[in-house]
Amino acid sequence: MHSTLPPDSAETDAAIVDRRLARWCDAAAGGDWQRFERRLRWDGFDLQTVRPLLRPAVPAAGAALPAWAGLLDAAVRAAAADPGAAFAADHGHVPFVEVLAPFVVYATGESELPAAVSAGHLAPAAVAGLQAYLLDYLSALSCQALFTEFSVFRAAHRSGADARFSAALSGQDRAPPASRKLYAAFCERMHRRGCVPFFAEFSFLGRQIANALGLWLESTNEFVRHLIADREAIGERFDGGRNPGRLVEARAGASDRHHGGRSVVLLRFESGLSLVYKPRSLAQEQGLFRLMAWYNARRPAAWPDLKPLATLLRAGHGWAEFADSRPCTSRRELEDYYERAGMLLCLIEALNGSDYHSENVVACGAYPVPVDMEVLCAPQIERVLADPEGRERVRSAGHSVLDTCFLPEWRTGPDGQAYDISGLGSSEGQATPYRRLVWDAVNADAMEARLVPVVFEDTHNRPTLAGENSAPERFVAELQRGFGRFHAFLREHRGELLGRMDLLPPFRKTTVRHLVRQSQTYGVLLNRLKLPRNVREGVDASLAIEGLSQVFTRERRRPRSWPILAAEQRALCGGDIPLFCSRAEALTLAAPEGPIVPRYFFLAGYALARQRVENLSAADLRWQSALIRDAFLARGYPLEPRQPRVADPSLSAPTSGPDGLADVLCSQAIALGDRIVDAATTRPDGHLAWYAITQNPESPIHAVARLHPNLYAGQAGLAFFLSALEACAPNRGFGEVARGAVAELRRWLHFRPAAIASAMNIGAMEGLGSLSYALLRAGSFLQDESLIADAEILARQITRPRIDADDDLDVISGSAGALIVLLLLHAQTKAPQYLERALRCGRHLLARRVASPAGPRAWPDRKGRLLTGFSHGAAGIACALMRLWSCSGEPRFRDAAREGLSYERAVFDPVARNWPDFTVEPPGFANRWCHGATGIGLARLALPECPARERAEIATAVERTLDDALVDVDHLCCGNAGQLSFLFDAARRLGNAAWESAANARLARLLARARLTGSYVHFAGLDPQAFSPTLMRGAAGIGYEWLRIAKPARELPSLLMLE
Repeated sequence: MHSTLPPDSAETDAAIVDRRLARWCDAAAGGDWQRFERRLRWDGFDLQTVRPLLRPAVPAAGAALPAWAGLLDAAVRAAAADPGAAFAADHGHVPFVEVLAPFVVYATGESELPAAVSAGHLAPAAVAGLQAYLLDYLSALSCQALFTEFSVFRAAHRSGADARFSAALSGQDRAPPASRKLYAAFCERMHRRGCVPFFAEFSFLGRQIANALGLWLESTNEFVRHLIADREAIGERFDGGRNPGRLVEARAGASDRHHGGRSVVLLRFESGLSLVYKPRSLAQEQGLFRLMAWYNARRPAAWPDLKPLATLLRAGHGWAEFADSRPCTSRRELEDYYERAGMLLCLIEALNGSDYHSENVVACGAYPVPVDMEVLCAPQIERVLADPEGRERVRSAGHSVLDTCFLPEWRTGPDGQAYDISGLGSSEGQATPYRRLVWDAVNADAMEARLVPVVFEDTHNRPTLAGENSAPERFVAELQRGFGRFHAFLREHRGELLGRMDLLPPFRKTTVRHLVRQSQTYGVLLNRLKLPRNVREGVDASLAIEGLSQVFTRERRRPRSWPILAAEQRALCGGDIPLFCSRAEALTLAAPEGPIVPRYFFLAGYALARQRVENLSAADLRWQSALIRDAFLARGYPLEPRQPRVADPSLSAPTSGPDGLADVLCSQAIALGDRIVDAATTRPDGHLAWYAITQNPESPIHAVARLHPNLYAGQAGLAFFLSALEACAPNRGFGEVARGAVAELRRWLHFRPAAIASAMNIGAMEGLGSLSYALLRAGSFLQDESLIADAEILARQITRPRIDADDDLDVISGSAGALIVLLLLHAQTKAPQYLERALRCGRHLLARRVASPAGPRAWPDRKGRLLTGFSHGAAGIACALMRLWSCSGEPRFRDAAREGLSYERAVFDPVARNWPDFTVEPPGFANRWCHGATGIGLARLALPECPARERAEIATAVERTLDDALVDVDHLCCGNAGQLSFLFDAARRLGNAAWESAANARLARLLARARLTGSYVHFAGLDPQAFSPTLMRGAAGIGYEWLRIAKPARELPSLLMLE
């Protein structure tokens, strides 16, 4: 990728080389020189041998110029001879068209287009469409560098440096907006000099322009030859045997650029026929449409049909019927659309399909029509767990409707802004976090550029009625009905589908695209390659995209997938979105130039699709239908009333007296456990997994996703609850499922514990500490020493370097949480290593304190805020340090804890009777476990000693909590269950009968509300039936707290105090 002209033998510019080397290290390895040296070794370099490649590019004497330089030279000479004024006049909206038009005119003359026009195959208007595509691309490549040059030229002549132009400006300091005198003079100078000085400065851009011209010639000539050769077959296949006449319209660029600048072309012939030309095989499209036609021929009469498109396959390219978007004419058509969408979703999912986003689905009246099939029969990625010889392998997660991109699929930009790209959910006008360049006063003296948000244009993926986009969440019942009908159809006709040689077997030889990264990632990098600072030399461009290597350099050994990086870089520097693929029957990953990673996949896509069809079952249908429902519940809209609610039957039981209340709480905990068990799915490798509505921590968006392994909202949290439930209600199978929830984690743990550690922080709720705590407690509940042994393996991954590198510091993610878990393991095992590491956590916390405006020192979060509270703030950290003092006897930890408590007292607001929440601006007052009185009261209650001042603060927190009405969610972290946990613990541990009576009354109100709504509320702002199985934000935590309240004699440890 370091393709510069050969460096000269003169003394190098050491400063430039050093600066580039540092930039490269930062891009490839985040500034870690050890990681960077590994990256160099994988390509056969070291820090010394790579230095010559980073020198400023200077042509070596007598060295042959690369081929692209010859093409650029010819184009520049032609531009100087013919400025293409007539062509430029027709495209005045394109930035710097007067500079670029001669290149388009030259390329057209060198192509086969003039001959095709003369022969009657194309009309001039079709040629103009192909030319416009080239012009737009050349402008996109060069406009920023050209504007840099123009700005310098404009500033110089506005300052009066050139007498000729000073006279032309008639003494004005600034030309009027409509003036084009300076701009015209700039273009004239570019032509007069033949653009030579410009391309001498921006040499990589010169290479890009030359490559763009060459690739356009190659792909355009290829298209013309295909058009001429296939003309008769096109008429036969698409136009009733008629000659479609000349091609009168050609709109290139209707897809991303791949494989040498090739893209989809939209076509219209004289006969009125509209087609789509694709410069790749259409075998996947043909296979899917054949299956749709097969269904149409066998469907029950009452079921809606599907709309397959006509296709014409040729070697390496093909032609397809154009899917013309049109509105629905009635509510019934809308309902039919979504039922058909459910059918299409089922077919795509059964074929292990993906990438059915908004641009790949067209709403044709009552028919959803897929228009770009490249990811059917997708293979399964191999992941190596590996003992030292690398023999042990596991498969990735099983496929589901969520993987199709047809259901709501959220993307989040760097600023946290989320947008839906899915085939059903995306809509026109939706803002994205990305920006695009627009021009004001284009091609005039006052020309300026600015960035504006990228907004989704109408991709015609959502059906409309009376000019209004439909709301898919209003048609979930139809989606589920269509999915269920097609699922039943596939099960009934499974033998024919698998056995007939013209149905599923043809997919075996098809090419399947593999998405290594999101196209948006590549798009951002392509835009970066257009910046003036990155188009001066090839090395500048290489460094601009070197960030792609970071995902590889995290590995200590050269990954087998390393060749992917070089293929990505080649494609990007050629102006393409990188394209990777495999044969549906093979395991090798390939790029357009050929195979690059053998045995990259675990299971070939065709075999996986057969397996998927063979495994269709009623249980699968129930699971997939629930995912469809949850995908739309997560969008934040209530479903139509005709959607049945899933009510917990145990909620119907009224409470009467303490014994009756305990029975109700136990039965509800069991019912919640049963629902969690029912929500599990078994993956292809035999491990259990849960999919649930979760909130993106970077944005307010909810989406359905597979649970992570952690305690807070992951599978370790489920294991914690289900093992406690097994201890309280044995012989119901909860223990077996609890072990299954952490089985995959434990398998990884025994092969590659460092791999788990590298992906997590060290905290007690979301990090390594959380996994260790969950296994420790599950082992105690189930009396399973192997779980406790695995908790120790995890704790040993909380190493000194990880502690020293911790910037979170808090209970949830940082050293305070790790400290608490290490002390619990020390108490359990008496092993001194856990106390030693807990002491290191304590010393780290002492070192990270800073003075507060109020005086006492406290702990800053990653944004420098001195937070209060249990989860992220001083209360939780002080509690951890106080426990460390109690265990170690070192007074400095007690003193630091007391100072942290003093900080919270200093910011306490006596009017609000609460501690401020500094995570919001301006600071507010929460009352939850995570922030505010509830958590701070629990932190004081968890202290090893509780003197009068702390008891008074507990009383304040209790009174503040009791004064509040029930909140809108019921879970532990931010909801009613967390508040009730605090109230009951405070009442029982401090012997306050009045508090316990008030807590019982509050609990009764919550149970009554849950009976009315039919469920506990897990999400604010979502439909009440939106279900989360998780511990801190869902059913598992509520169930665990009900067990603790109902069975005080069992002394179940407080989760919220991390006992």
